[in-house]
Amino acid sequence: MKNGKRKILVLIGWSIFGILIWFFLRGAKEVWDVLKETRWQWLVLAFLMQFGNYLSAAYVLDNLLYYFGHRLKFTSLLKNSFMMSYLNQTLPSWGVGGLTYLVLDLKKEQSVTAGKSITAGIMFYALSFFSFFIILVVSFINLFLNQQLKFIYFSAAFAAFIFVITVSTILFISFFKREKFKKIVRFLLKPIEKLSNRETLSGGGQTNVYEAVQPEAVSEELQQNFRSLVKAKGYMWAALSWSFAFHFFDIATLYAFFRGF
Repeated sequence: MKNGKRKILVLIGWSIFGILIWFFLRGAKEVWDVLKETRWQWLVLAFLMQFGNYLSAAYVLDNLLYYFGHRLKFTSLLKNSFMMSYLNQTLPSWGVGGLTYLVLDLKKEQSVTAGKSITAGIMFYALSFFSFFIILVVSFINLFLNQQLKFIYFSAAFAAFIFVITVSTILFISFFKREKFKKIVRFLLKPIEKLSNRETLSGGGQTNVYEAVQPEAVSEELQQNFRSLVKAKGYMWAALSWSFAFHFFDIATLYAFFRGF
């Protein structure tokens, strides 16, 4: 049954890819005409900026994991930052897909416990979204002060910002309440059970990943990790700075593409 479902998913995936290729080939002449008029130097710069994006994300993970005593190969961090970004864009799962990949990869190749990799993953998204909202709010204020944005739009954006901050605060508080936190951990770990039913462990045997991760133990470790993060000031400030750099390269990539076309 599971093999049948897997084959159906693979078939759907390749079918969607085939449709996209068909659309591309159908408009190939138009695409080629546009590409002939582009300034290729700006497109090269855009690709370099995108590389800077993944590089910044890798440094965020580097600082967060180094605080827990894991000095990993930078190539591994770069690969993880790329895959987390790719999965976030492919799976509309607010980062659960990327977090799942991070947990499985670091556990298998680097022997990083699930609790520490999940903590690093959650903080990766928290810092990224925090820096994004700061940039967004500053941009809206700038537009409003320069009379390029009506008050009603500014108010709506500000209300949305307050809503996100409120939800984030409630989630943060729940991290320190044992039973509620365990429910959140089970929810975060559920995709691991679905996306990877069986995983080869260092012992050589085959076992269920969800059972190997042990939600109860991970919940306890995560709570300890989150409490200790208040002491990680230098690492947290560095990670936050790289989060801002991440968004800078994202914006710069768009700018370079527009200039190129």
